[in-house]
Amino acid sequence: MDAISKGDTHVREFYHKAVRSYSDGKEKVLFFFKKQIPIHSRNSSNKFLSFLKEKRKLYANNIRNSKSLKKSDGISEFFKNMSDIEKGNGEINDVYENDSQKDKKGVK
Repeated sequence: MDAISKGDTHVREFYHKAVRSYSDGKEKVLFFFKKQIPIHSRNSSNKFLSFLKEKRKLYANNIRNSKSLKKSDGISEFFKNMSDIEKGNGEINDVYENDSQKDKKGVK
């Protein structure tokens, strides 16, 4: 009987160690997921947002001197042509000097 009781004691000790290890591990994992991850993610997102703000300020100041804004092709040519039309070049209400409208025969 002595061997059985020693085996029982060893199993009981092993069981208590396993439960204690499980409990400690569970606390560490919960602490990591509930405390550490939110703190680190908040810290990382704040660093990233401050980095983006700095880059935005840098590029916002440089965009005013950008060569892409000073290009004279594309849509600005369209507006130049529109301004020529407004000055009187090719208006719709210009009189067409042809006698074809004065014919008495009617519409052709």
